[in-house]
Amino acid sequence: MAKRDRKVAQPKDESVTTPTDALAAPPEAPQSVAGLIAPEKLQERVEQLRALGTITNDKGEEVPFDGEAKEIFVEAFERGYPVIANTLDSLFSLGRFLGEVRTKLKPHKLYYKWLEYAGIPQGTAQTYVQAYNRFGEELPRFAPLGIKKLLIASRLPNCVEYVEQHEEDIAALSADELAKQIKRIRQKGRKKGRGGRKPTYEEIGRVRIRPSQDGTRLIIEGTTQAKQKEIIGAIKSLLSQEKE
Repeated sequence: MAKRDRKVAQPKDESVTTPTDALAAPPEAPQSVAGLIAPEKLQERVEQLRALGTITNDKGEEVPFDGEAKEIFVEAFERGYPVIANTLDSLFSLGRFLGEVRTKLKPHKLYYKWLEYAGIPQGTAQTYVQAYNRFGEELPRFAPLGIKKLLIASRLPNCVEYVEQHEEDIAALSADELAKQIKRIRQKGRKKGRGGRKPTYEEIGRVRIRPSQDGTRLIIEGTTQAKQKEIIGAIKSLLSQEKE
């Protein structure tokens, strides 16, 4: 509990948010998931939702609130409560959960309305989904660094590898210092890439496979080391079959 209080006391630092990077403004801390109703009010809110016959969708249109869309909406609201309540302890769970809800409710144009009912600002939701999409199963391991620093690091195409190799240094840096460091790395990468060969990679789901800069090994991002070994083993097996 002392750790949580210390995070809340930190002043909000907006200097790391730049329009050119098109990143959602990182919340000061996961506790900025504001508007979460009290536990004793949860069932009351669920009953209110079930009683609704219409709802205003993401475009401000009054639409019927029934059928599959209503069931997904209410079920996600009820099932998501403990996930949202425990957000400080699990960036991974919240990012994955919000991504699932977005995928299911976006076709019905009800995702932003669901966020409103859940008490989650749109920018905050985007922040957690983005962190989950960029770091995948490695997110729980890197979570102690904080959502703000992870989002800054996520600007690098090889963010998982970078954080893995520089975790202690990142922890010692302020968000401002890390942002400047990442900016220098990106600028250096752009200059190095001019006139040269463009980096190549393959994306399979949330996993990105690419060669290292010296071309001597494959780098797999967005998954655990055990999964990386499994994927590399499968690739080697396929290559050996081709040679035969």
